Amino acid sequence: MNDADKRVVTSDLVTRAHRAGLFVHAYTFRNEKGQLAADYNGDPEAEYILFYMLGVDGVFTDTAHGARRSAALQIP
Repeated sequence: MNDADKRVVTSDLVTRAHRAGLFVHAYTFRNEKGQLAADYNGDPEAEYILFYMLGVDGVFTDTAHGARRSAALQIP
């Protein structure tokens, strides 16, 4: 089984960390479609967008260009 067989599960961890006064930076994101959870449909940017919509303050990667802006446009 590789990561593409897995499903995404979210929580309120980022919200709780922010309430505690912490910044949240997620790592390490990979652009290999076989490593993405099935929920992202092979789109690496979809993973970044979800993490930004969950409220992370930043990510460690060199391939997230544009995702934060896309996420900001989708946040209600």
